[in-house]
Amino acid sequence: MTPIESARRAFDQDFHVTVLIEELSELQKELCKFLRHKEEDTALGLSFKQRLCAKRIASEIADVKMRIQEIEYIFDLSSEINAESINSISKFEKTIQEKNGKKT
Repeated sequence: MTPIESARRAFDQDFHVTVLIEELSELQKELCKFLRHKEEDTALGLSFKQRLCAKRIASEIADVKMRIQEIEYIFDLSSEINAESINSISKFEKTIQEKNGKKT
């Protein structure tokens, strides 16, 4: 049994949704900290505080990805997510083309 399967059996759906929301909030907080330290940019790139934030952002992204995988499994959303991902990529490509002045 995978860890996600074990977690599904151990906790109800509300628990998994709540934990995902908490993880998303933690990621949001770290991203805001990163932007807050933007004025501390150095000529060499990211400031020391931004580099620390980036490491915490990576950690939070890993947590969010894991929790999203749980939700995908628990709600059996794999097919829907794949279809929506294709739509999202298409919309994103159109946005980029429009930004670059190439209307589709």
